[in-house]
Amino acid sequence: MTSQLTITYFKFHPDGNIFYSVRLTVTMACKLNLQMFPHDVQTCTVMLESYGYQATDVYYKWNSRNSTGDVVFIAEDLEMPQFMINQCEARGEDKYLQYWYVNGLLWKGA
Repeated sequence: MTSQLTITYFKFHPDGNIFYSVRLTVTMACKLNLQMFPHDVQTCTVMLESYGYQATDVYYKWNSRNSTGDVVFIAEDLEMPQFMINQCEARGEDKYLQYWYVNGLLWKGA
């Protein structure tokens, strides 16, 4: 995983509370086990965790910037001559949470 962009934001409230926000844009990859291919589904697990705060103090919110509105998507310029990728999805919702699962289906192309 490589971080392409990090933006940090602090907001200090009169009551003493501090709002701290970090926006990350990352590129991730996962290893594929193709021993059972094409009779399996490859799953990549994305885990977001905070080592400095408890789960009740951290709120994860996904922000989509692509045309489909999905938070996880297949790049249009992705080229894999022998394979096709389909059904990439993220399960979860904006809330206090520990992790998100991202599933993808890979099959042999024509």
